[in-house]
Amino acid sequence: MGQTADGKTELWNVETGERVERHPIDARGMIASGEYSPEPVAAKAPASESDDELDGLSKDELVALADEQGLTVTREDGEDGAPLKGDYLRALRAAE
Repeated sequence: MGQTADGKTELWNVETGERVERHPIDARGMIASGEYSPEPVAAKAPASESDDELDGLSKDELVALADEQGLTVTREDGEDGAPLKGDYLRALRAAE
């Protein structure tokens, strides 16, 4: 995780690859949400129609869909605990 000269933390949006700077206390929550990464990420290809459909589903619906497809979903950030919505979105998109 990089830091700027003024003590802010560098984060990258996992969907767009956009770099942002936030105070460390804010950065931790953003990383925990699964929407931002502490490491640079490549921008993803433009969303397809099926991606839009997945984005509109709740986490519970994504969990059910992953179970139906027999997918094992783990947290991408390596933290303990249940996978985040972003983890299910990544797994389901990778399975397409």
